[in-house]
Amino acid sequence: MNKKITIITATAFLIQLIFINQSIAFFGWYEKKSKPVAVIVNSELYPQVKDSIDRYLDDLKNEDYEVIFSLWDYKKHPNVDELKELLKGYHETQNLQGAVLIGKIPYAQGQMNGESGPIETYLMDLHSANFIKNDEGIITNFQRHIYMDIWVSRIWVQNNESEAEYLFPDESEADLINRYFEKNHLYRTCQSPVSDLKLKFSAFSKPTDLFTYFMRTIVQHMNSNEHGYDYVSTSGSVDKYLDFINTNIAQYLTLNSHSWKSFHAFEDGDYITSYRLKNVNIKQPFVILEACSASDFSHPRSLGNAYLFGQNSDVLVIAGHTVPGNIAMGASSVHSTGEAFGINFLNHIQGHNLIGQGAHFLMEPVIVAITILSFNLEDSMETKILELMKLQSISVLLNLVGNHFGLADSQQVGYTLLGDPTLQPYIDMDWCPEYQESN
Repeated sequence: MNKKITIITATAFLIQLIFINQSIAFFGWYEKKSKPVAVIVNSELYPQVKDSIDRYLDDLKNEDYEVIFSLWDYKKHPNVDELKELLKGYHETQNLQGAVLIGKIPYAQGQMNGESGPIETYLMDLHSANFIKNDEGIITNFQRHIYMDIWVSRIWVQNNESEAEYLFPDESEADLINRYFEKNHLYRTCQSPVSDLKLKFSAFSKPTDLFTYFMRTIVQHMNSNEHGYDYVSTSGSVDKYLDFINTNIAQYLTLNSHSWKSFHAFEDGDYITSYRLKNVNIKQPFVILEACSASDFSHPRSLGNAYLFGQNSDVLVIAGHTVPGNIAMGASSVHSTGEAFGINFLNHIQGHNLIGQGAHFLMEPVIVAITILSFNLEDSMETKILELMKLQSISVLLNLVGNHFGLADSQQVGYTLLGDPTLQPYIDMDWCPEYQESN
């Protein structure tokens, strides 16, 4: 049975790999050897965080990044299209790879799936006219594929120490950003505690144990590399999640949970708010929130900001979603390739977009229903997994159909990054020999 599972999984991902490679060759997209990165800081905030930013720029240059630094006067230039033109110019003239936006910098506002939130893909897709806006300039829809030219990330917390509604009412925005860059510097200069290098992924899911078992099986088959790693996953209550974070000090943490902007939902109506989460001791530096709206950085009680700016948190970068829709990234998005988190993210998204998600989005619920109805409750777990593997193979074919017709998935539009995607996992930091030795 295990051999059958392996064959089906390998076949599905081989099909994906072939079409991704063909699409990459066709569109001329490739992984760039140079590393030009833009760092754009709110001009009003800058004097309060200058020392942190100066040290951060030095750290980037020490890692051979080509830094394009600029200040942004938000009061004079609140229009996100001006920012997009600036990034487009950097991309065309200097081969820009990504942009880290610090403080209040313009962002596109969207309304998707009945909820409003930032649409960061508007800045990542520099050339297409696929975003549909209403008369107020709010993105309400899109057409065909969204193609990511660059990655864009935010380091900003909407915070006012005099307002109780905010997540950190006793700290200023500058204090929080300075504290973030302190842990950023310690990490990239090999001074932060080393996680268990072999325990690379830890994943916690709200859904049933069957789903967790399926997800673990998929990941174990598709994500192996020369370093090797261990993967652990489970599901349960809020208390179990907090215990899981504390006992599985991996390099990556993934959470799959129904969520809103300020809370994660768990079993039996249990939930955790950003107020509680901001005090949790989180040691995993890279986090993937497969959670609706959890990474809406514009919300005053953002879950993403609770992970990123919490006083006891070592989180440095987050891949998430700003509007309803599961991000559907999984561990494959951060699979170690010797590159920084942002490039791994971009590679993953490009693959998703080039393969196409539209038919998958429209048809997979039907196939899921058929598959579940075909389950014999007395079947072994391996048999159930085999059926789900068949579902995955069919989904790949549907993706290819979606690519042909140029369909797109609404889940893609809300992709976002928080923190600093120029960072790499410990196992790729060859300037930290003690990390390599411990691996």
